[in-house]
Amino acid sequence: MRTRRIPNEKPLMKKLLAVLVIVFAATAAWAQPTFSFSSGTPCAGDTFCVDVTVKDFTDISKVKFPVYWDTAVLKFIGTRNYGLEKLDSSAFDRSRAAEGLLFLNWVFASDCKANVDKPDGTRVFSICYVSKGTYGSTTSVGIMEDPAILKNNDPEPLEVTRPTPSPIS
Repeated sequence: MRTRRIPNEKPLMKKLLAVLVIVFAATAAWAQPTFSFSSGTPCAGDTFCVDVTVKDFTDISKVKFPVYWDTAVLKFIGTRNYGLEKLDSSAFDRSRAAEGLLFLNWVFASDCKANVDKPDGTRVFSICYVSKGTYGSTTSVGIMEDPAILKNNDPEPLEVTRPTPSPIS
């Protein structure tokens, strides 16, 4: 019994493999960034900070999101440890901190550089609190998307922007 080889089998497989590699590379290059919030177990009255780190933070020009926590457990103090270019305390709207909401609105604009890249695990900022809860009380600190809590009629509470490619002239 003889096996018969299909003509052009190898070039077809090479083309298919090349297309798959390009698709996977494009997907990886444009993966959405992930923001992670550190945890802790402070005692009542302790001052501590929650570090916000990033993963897949590539080619980013703007980040906007609200951070939420339970005010019965934590009292907001401030932000620090800024790890993004042009990020400082002015990028945070603290007007609803008494309700447990802090709004980040960071925009990077530069004549020399169009975007920001950060390696996975980079701390981009820290949010500091005083623990005021009683023994066993807990809260999560993280990104909030619940419109019932936000109440600010913001249609896109979570926004990550990459620059639009300019047309070739």
